[in-house]
Amino acid sequence: MTCPVESKDALDYLIAIAPILISGAVGCIALAQYVTNKSKLRLDLYNRRFAIYHKTVSYYLACMKPRNSTDEAFRECESEFVVAYRESVFLFGTTSTVYEKLTEVKNLLSNPKVDPIQVEKTMLELEQSLLPSLDFHRAG
Repeated sequence: MTCPVESKDALDYLIAIAPILISGAVGCIALAQYVTNKSKLRLDLYNRRFAIYHKTVSYYLACMKPRNSTDEAFRECESEFVVAYRESVFLFGTTSTVYEKLTEVKNLLSNPKVDPIQVEKTMLELEQSLLPSLDFHRAG
């Protein structure tokens, strides 16, 4: 006669513990998704910020080489830089040193008689201001 009672107690314990175990498993899954999404956001921000740097360097190189007025490759590079420059407002903010340096680069390169030494100096300053944002482990 003790067997059915012991069996019922075990079943009651199992019914009581099952929701706790399921909740714990759901919590672990949610935590894993949170960590994955945070890493994906950090990678996305890194890629977007690096793309701005890449387009700036491409524009810089295009401006430094001789070209004619119908240079389609230069026009495409210039328009990509303008888009990247506008996008940088949202990724870095208007008060960041990155945006300030991008503005300086834009203003310098829009001058046909640009001093290459000044542009090189500004590009190096831009790279220095980008370093914290392009540190993958801290980006985000």
